[in-house]
Amino acid sequence: MNTINKPTCMICQSPLSSPIMKASNTHGRYFLSDEKFPVYFCNNCQTYQLSIVQDPQYYARYYNSFDYYNNQKTPFSFFSDIIDMLSFQLRIFFLSPPKKSNFPKRWLDVGAGDGKFLQKLSKRYFQPVGVEISEKGYKKISEKNILCFQGDFLSLDFGDNTFDIISFWHVLEHCNNPQKYLQKACNLLSENGLLVFALPWAKSLGFSFGKEHWFHLDAPRHVWWPTQKTIETLTHSLPLFYVKSFSPWWEYPLDLWWSVKKSPLLTKWLLRILYPLAKIADKETMIFIFKKTNPKSEVPHE
Repeated sequence: MNTINKPTCMICQSPLSSPIMKASNTHGRYFLSDEKFPVYFCNNCQTYQLSIVQDPQYYARYYNSFDYYNNQKTPFSFFSDIIDMLSFQLRIFFLSPPKKSNFPKRWLDVGAGDGKFLQKLSKRYFQPVGVEISEKGYKKISEKNILCFQGDFLSLDFGDNTFDIISFWHVLEHCNNPQKYLQKACNLLSENGLLVFALPWAKSLGFSFGKEHWFHLDAPRHVWWPTQKTIETLTHSLPLFYVKSFSPWWEYPLDLWWSVKKSPLLTKWLLRILYPLAKIADKETMIFIFKKTNPKSEVPHE
């Protein structure tokens, strides 16, 4: 594990607190190894983060150890496919342009995985384009006849191309320089284009009661976890106008259940008995939607 002494916040560059806890190498509810990764907190922008060097050794060790693109069927695959389909359709619904808008809209999905989401976009209304750093994911997207760029988003040259919608579905929390990703996305957005990103949410019941057992911790692949102050810090200097945010509680229906598995018995069983209500009221993950504005228009940032 490559950690840095006296680390600074990757969002606002302020000095971080002493470690508030140590996270194991986990993925969702699965325990992968007993390595421990200190989790720090920034008192300035209220971000939780690791301090780890993302070098080739890091990626080889923590990303190649399991397959993000494994399509092997299990007894639960049917339910997982239904949840994915519902999730994709709701994402499209919330981000679909007004009916009077010119079609098709160019939609760039950064970290497109295997392209399942882009495949769901209606060709009548959208021109789907993907970015995927993994060669395996790139090939799967290309097999679906979807235009895809392979490589790191920051290093790719898109020429004069602009996009009407750019999405980061649970991508930014893997990056230790999210400001650069958002800045480049702003540069690629057409005027009044939409920027959307989904993130795990540190102000959640799962994190509050689960701590190092939080389903969305996913250390060390996730390297930071935001709060509202984090988002404000990330976006305040960008030409973006806040549109809306919401918690897609349907996307991970059992995340809170698994997060509290080792909480005190009273807390665990109270949340599990009241699970449907707790889950809907909770915010385990959040989706944020911003619109690109003309910096000269002086539209206030919300």
